[in-house]
Amino acid sequence: MTSEVIDGRGRPAYFRRSGANALEGGRHGPTPRERNPVMTESVPTPLLHRALGLDAAASAAMAALLTVGASALSEPLGLPTALLRGVGVALLPWVALLAWTLTRSHLPRGLGLAVVAGNLLWVTASGWILVSGLVSPTGLGLAFVIAQAAAVAVFADLQALGLRRARLA
Repeated sequence: MTSEVIDGRGRPAYFRRSGANALEGGRHGPTPRERNPVMTESVPTPLLHRALGLDAAASAAMAALLTVGASALSEPLGLPTALLRGVGVALLPWVALLAWTLTRSHLPRGLGLAVVAGNLLWVTASGWILVSGLVSPTGLGLAFVIAQAAAVAVFADLQALGLRRARLA
């Protein structure tokens, strides 16, 4: 009995410290972190935090520009007003998510991966809209879509790098 208390085997998993006993799973099996480290691991976020901050600021600026200025931008970009305004409004929950992540000192790895995936999905959708034939942007519109997709790709790359660095730390 005494040895179980000292080495942690008699304690519930959430009381156990990391180390040899936690890795063995003890009497109560592995902890949630041991079962699924991708979703539960909390990562330090210095580079990731900065990349998320840049992403949040750029996304907020784009949301404001597209939501408020959709009518004025439509003709020079050759993109439908409804598309521009819809994209601006669709960015608002994304901005809220990114802003929330900035309030965390540590971020679950799974959420960080989801942000990277969301950004890569955005880049893919931006390319798809240009080649789909659904819109006929002007040269300026083409440059606008490509530039914002490139910026989002950079955010995704910085965020992925931040996650990799945190994993190695």
